Amino acid sequence: MMAEISHVDLTTVPPDIWHELSSYLDTGDFVSLAAVNQSLRRTLTSNTQLLSFLLRHRMNIEWPSSSKRTPYEEIVFHIPNRRCSGCGGLERIPSWDAFLKRKLCADCRDGPRFRMIVSTKAKSEYKLDENDLSPLKATILANPHYRGGPPMRLYSVVDVMKASKAKMAAKGTTLEEERRKTQARREALKRGRLAAMEKRRIALIDALAAVGLELDDHCRSISRFIEQTGRPKLTLEQTVQHAVHGHDFECQIPTEDDEWY
Repeated sequence: MMAEISHVDLTTVPPDIWHELSSYLDTGDFVSLAAVNQSLRRTLTSNTQLLSFLLRHRMNIEWPSSSKRTPYEEIVFHIPNRRCSGCGGLERIPSWDAFLKRKLCADCRDGPRFRMIVSTKAKSEYKLDENDLSPLKATILANPHYRGGPPMRLYSVVDVMKASKAKMAAKGTTLEEERRKTQARREALKRGRLAAMEKRRIALIDALAAVGLELDDHCRSISRFIEQTGRPKLTLEQTVQHAVHGHDFECQIPTEDDEWY
């Protein structure tokens, strides 16, 4: 059987208990609690010592004892400029976020609730595709890298994480497992590329030796062939021909007579 829920009349709680409880609250939570009803507000705002502490040490606001406003009125006076629309706190000065169009403190701006992620990163990091992203709310911005490029789409990290979790559950796997598989594929491709480079290197050493030349690791043409970079890609025959005739001035390979081209 479920235990019966007991109801407590807030007006019967002794003031010293309220004063003790409220001392553990953030200033924003203190103001919210004081707004419950007039009786509770009178009880809480009677603790001038706590309110002065909140003003001076939590909100870093100088409150002279000669002020016409009470400490609580001084706190309320600063709410429009100090209230974070994310957490409702008053102790960290919020700044206007032009992208989200709201005032946020540093903690909220850096927290996952308001963190945004571009579509390409959402796909790669959370294993989503266009079908997964289409139901999510997107914010469209002009491409910051290419003026004529496609617009940039941003999504809430929280929404993306939920979509990813649902997709992984439907597939009977986890995001960590999918990332592990992706990493394993990348490492296998890397090993394959390194093996192919070593194979081309050995073939080039043999081909150069056949014409009396040695491999120069600082030669750009040789690096292009071994790593298969640049356009157009060089063949083994082309690379050897460059070495023999010295057409590529950046590739200086000594011949049998120590002549440099």
